[in-house]
Amino acid sequence: MAGAMKPDAVARIPTGVPVLLLTGERDPASNMAENVHALEALMRDAGLQVEAHYYPDARHEVFNETNRDEVTADLTRWIDRVLGR
Repeated sequence: MAGAMKPDAVARIPTGVPVLLLTGERDPASNMAENVHALEALMRDAGLQVEAHYYPDARHEVFNETNRDEVTADLTRWIDRVLGR
């Protein structure tokens, strides 16, 4: 995560590429949700098209959580929107 949060790493992401961030608010891996909030802000400040979803009761593997149907539906909606379906 630390490498992805460096301004030069964010600057290498093409501005036309949409970004989706998904994380659990209860992720114990290095305060992941806090880091994702910071990464989201860094990406927005760089002018990237970023969308983030923070799941309050989820932990690290959001596709294997009890709310995985919600996470999968959010991902599917995002893909459909990005592809213009």
